[in-house]
Amino acid sequence: MLTEWKSLFSVPTRTLYLTTQRRISVSLAALTASLFGVGSFVAQLAGGELADRVGRRLTLLINLMAAGLLTILSDHEKINAFFLRRIMGQVNPNKWPK
Repeated sequence: MLTEWKSLFSVPTRTLYLTTQRRISVSLAALTASLFGVGSFVAQLAGGELADRVGRRLTLLINLMAAGLLTILSDHEKINAFFLRRIMGQVNPNKWPK
């Protein structure tokens, strides 16, 4: 529960960071915030199904391990740039430098 609230508070900050520091358009920053909400919705559905199948404790353990691993991986600029290029390529391939 605590990790869920922490991530919810980071969405406005991340959007401001993308628009001011990274100079990404407001529409793309809004898209990232929207995708966060969609991903949260899908994760809640998948988490509920997983909890029904394998149990609550194992589901929480998997969630905490995955959150820790993804937090560590998200700190690396090369990995972030890779995913950002993929997202930008899907949105508008003409605007991303190759």
